[in-house]
Amino acid sequence: MSSVGKGLDPRVVDVPGKRAKLKAAGKEIAILALLYWGYSIVRSLADGSFNNAAAVAREIVRIESWFGIDFEGAASQFASAHTWLGLPMSYWYSSLHFIVTGGVLAWAYVRHKPSYQAVRNAIIGATCVALVLYLLLPTAPPRLLGAPYHDVLAETSQWGWWGAASQGAAVGPSNELAAFPSMHAGWSLWVALTVWRLAPKGIRWLGFVYAAGTATVVVFTGNHWTIDILAGWAIVGVAFAVCVWVEQKRRVEVPEIPEYAIPETMA
Repeated sequence: MSSVGKGLDPRVVDVPGKRAKLKAAGKEIAILALLYWGYSIVRSLADGSFNNAAAVAREIVRIESWFGIDFEGAASQFASAHTWLGLPMSYWYSSLHFIVTGGVLAWAYVRHKPSYQAVRNAIIGATCVALVLYLLLPTAPPRLLGAPYHDVLAETSQWGWWGAASQGAAVGPSNELAAFPSMHAGWSLWVALTVWRLAPKGIRWLGFVYAAGTATVVVFTGNHWTIDILAGWAIVGVAFAVCVWVEQKRRVEVPEIPEYAIPETMA
C-alpha cells in the first residue's frame, strides 16, 4: 500500500500539484501579457513621419506592379462598394486576430503541453522580429494613401466598435504606419501551422482556410500590401520551423522515460 496512507482525502494530497499547475499557467499568462504590452509599446515608438512611411509604401507599389501582384486598389474598391462583404471583413479584421490566436494558444497549452513550448516560442520570436521591422521600416498601409485605395474599416465603423482611421499619423497606442510586415497574416499562418501540427487529420486544413481568409481580409480592407502578407508569412514560417526543429532535437537528446520503467520508490 502507498505511504500516502489510508483515509487521506486525495483532494488534499493533490493541492501542491494544483498549485504548481496554477503557477505554471500564471507564468504563461504573464509572458504573453508582457509580449502584448511590448508589441503595443514598440508599435507606438516607431517613426511617425507619414512622408517617410508613404515613400516606402509607394516603393512597395512599384515592386508589386512589376510582379503583377498589386491587387490592393481593386480589392478595397470592391469591398467598399459592397457592404455585405466589407462589413464582415471589418469584423474579421478587428476581432479574430486576437480571439483565434489566443484560443489556439490556450488549446495548445491545455491539450498539447509537450508541444506547447515550441509553438509559443515561434509566435514570440516572430513577433519580436516584426517589432524590429516596425521600428526600422515604418510603412503606410494602402488606406492612408488615398485613391484608388479605400479605408473599409472607416467606412463601416458606424456598425462596429472600431473608430474611423486617422489620416497620416499614428494615433493612440497603435501606430498606423506599422504595416510591414503584416502580423495579422503572420499570426494567422502560425494558427494554421499549429493546427496542422497538433489537430486531428480530419480538421487540420481549417487552419489554412483561416490563414487564407485573413490574407484576403487585410488586402480587401486596405490595411496591408501583398508584400506585407508575404513578409509576415515568411517570418512566422522560419520561426516555426526553427522552434519545432529545436524541440525535436531536444526530445532526441533527452528521451522520455516510459512510465513502466520508473521504479516505485514508495511501497
